[in-house]
Amino acid sequence: MKAPKILALAAAAALVAPALASAQDRSDMWSYGAGSGKHFAVVGSFAHMDPKSDIGAVAGSQADVDGDGAATASFSWFFNDYLALELWGAADKFGHDVELDGQKAATLDSQPLALSAQFHYPVNEVFSPFVGVGYHQTNYDNEEGTGALAGSRIGLSDGQGVMGTVGVDMHVNDTWFVRTDARYLRSRSDVAVDGVQVASDAHVDPWIYSVGIGARF
Repeated sequence: MKAPKILALAAAAALVAPALASAQDRSDMWSYGAGSGKHFAVVGSFAHMDPKSDIGAVAGSQADVDGDGAATASFSWFFNDYLALELWGAADKFGHDVELDGQKAATLDSQPLALSAQFHYPVNEVFSPFVGVGYHQTNYDNEEGTGALAGSRIGLSDGQGVMGTVGVDMHVNDTWFVRTDARYLRSRSDVAVDGVQVASDAHVDPWIYSVGIGARF
């Protein structure tokens, strides 16, 4: 998906460019009031999940999982202007088609949930880039076999692993801001068909790109 990758590059550029241009006195920073110390923030976004194109072999066949879009939400507590603890997750499920050797073989849904620590760096009154690291758990359900696996019982264990985040907030006023971010989820799952494990530690490893609206309280 070229568009999500461009979005990720834009977010990364937003992290670097404003920082290089930031030579102003930080004493008058955050005239919008976001830098008042402790506060709470909530963000609603639309996200696109782009799983790793090649997740490995399943039952001797090459497996691929396609991407999908869904709504996400995050709730953050800021200890000060820079450090925050974020609870993030999918408000709706991402739907996926699974192919084996290029043929559609299954459908499933995924719903990630993650807790992470973030560092925000307000470079001026408008832009506040941030990075984060945390841990996620992704639930898989509604697995259904099609094609060669039609009628088979398919199961995936919950994906778990480290999540990294990079993004930028663009402040509109004291309360509202626009957020764009990219998240990488290192995810490993076991796959079973009719109760028999056919893959161990399948590498789904999705990127999730999102744009949303947030509010501070």
